[in-house]
Amino acid sequence: EAVADNIANPSVLVQEGAQDFGRMITFQSTLGEQGKNLQGLASHALIRWFIPFLKTPMNIISRAWDHTPFAMFSQDYRKAIAMGGEHADLARARVAMGTTTMGAVAVAANAGYITGGGPSNIKLRKNLERQGWRPYSIRIGDTYYSFKRVEPFATVMGLAADLVEIGGNAKDQESVATAAAALGMAFSKNVTSKTWMTGMSNLLEAIENPDRYGPKVIEGFIRSMIPRGVAQFERVGDPEHRYVRTLMDAIKQDVPGWSSSLPANLNIWGEPIVYQSGGFITGMINPFYASEFKPNDLDKELDRLKIGFSPPPETIPNTGGQLMFDPWEYHDFAERAGQIAKARIEKVITSREYKDSNDLIKEMRIRRTYDSAKTAAWGWLVTQSKHKDTMIDLM
Repeated sequence: EAVADNIANPSVLVQEGAQDFGRMITFQSTLGEQGKNLQGLASHALIRWFIPFLKTPMNIISRAWDHTPFAMFSQDYRKAIAMGGEHADLARARVAMGTTTMGAVAVAANAGYITGGGPSNIKLRKNLERQGWRPYSIRIGDTYYSFKRVEPFATVMGLAADLVEIGGNAKDQESVATAAAALGMAFSKNVTSKTWMTGMSNLLEAIENPDRYGPKVIEGFIRSMIPRGVAQFERVGDPEHRYVRTLMDAIKQDVPGWSSSLPANLNIWGEPIVYQSGGFITGMINPFYASEFKPNDLDKELDRLKIGFSPPPETIPNTGGQLMFDPWEYHDFAERAGQIAKARIEKVITSREYKDSNDLIKEMRIRRTYDSAKTAAWGWLVTQSKHKDTMIDLM
C-alpha cells in the first residue's frame, strides 16, 4: 500500500528527482557556472552560426567524463561521496562501470579491433584510410563500423582507444608528463572529432590561423545554406567527394545533379575519394557507417615507414606558382600523376634491390619515385592529353 501510494501520490522530492533524472538521460541538465558563461558567449549572433547547440554537447561530455576513472578528481564526484547513500553509490558505480569498459576497449584497441582517432598527421592517416581503416570504429571481420554517434558511450570508448594509440607511440612510458599529455591529447582529439563540435573546432582554428582555416569556415557557412536532407540525399546517390575550389563549388557539391559538374576529388593514387555510406536508403538514416577493410602492400609499406604524400600542386609547373590549372585540367593531371606513382612505387617495393636496402634508402627511393611521377604526368599533359593545346598555348 505504501509503494502504491508513493506511485499514485509522489512527493515533491520524488517529482523533482524524476525531473532531474529525465533531464540527465536526455542531456538537458542545468549547466554549472562555467557552462552558463559559455552559453552566454554562444548566444552571440555570429558565434551561434558555428555553435547552434551547447547545452546538449556539454552534458554529453560531462556524462561521459563521469564514467571515467578521472571523474574521481572532480568536484561533483567528491560532493556525491560526501552526500553518501545512493548518491555516493551511483557515483562509484559510474566510475567502476566506465573504467571496466575503458579497460576492455583498451585491450581490444591494442589488438586492432577498435580504433581511436589515428595519426594526427593527416598524410599518415590517409595511408590507413585508403585501406578502408576508419577512426573511432569497431572492426568486425573485414569491416569497420563507426561508433562516433553512439553517445555518451562513444566518448568513453574513443578516449580509451586514443589513450592506447597515443600511449603506444610515447617514447617514455614512465614519464608522468607524458601520461598527462597523452590524457589531454586523447580527450581533446576525441571531443573535437564529434559532429556537433565541428563548428566550434573550425571557429577556434580560424581564430588561431585565419589565413589557413578562414576559407574552410566560410565554405562551411556557405554549405549550411543547403538543407542537410538534400545534401545527405546527394551523398548517398553520388558518394564521390567533389573537388571544391570556389564558394559556388561548395554549394554545387551538395545539390543533386549539380555536383556532377565538378570533378571528383582524388587521393594521391589518382583514385576518387568516396563518402562512407550504408546503402541508398539505410545510408540516410543509419548512424553506423561501415567501411570494408582492403589492405594493400603499397599503403602498408608507407604506413610502416611513416611516409605521407600530398596531392600534386594545383599551380602549373614552370610558372613560379602564379598560374593555376582549371579544375578539370588539375583533375586529369592529378589522376595521371597518381596512377603513374602507384604503378612505379609498387614495382619498386617488390624489387630485390629495395628489399635489401635499409629503411632510410627505402624512403628516399619512394619519395624520388613519387616526385618523378609528377614530372611524367606533366609531360603527358602537354603532349598527349586533351588539354595539350591549351597547355602549349600557355607555355
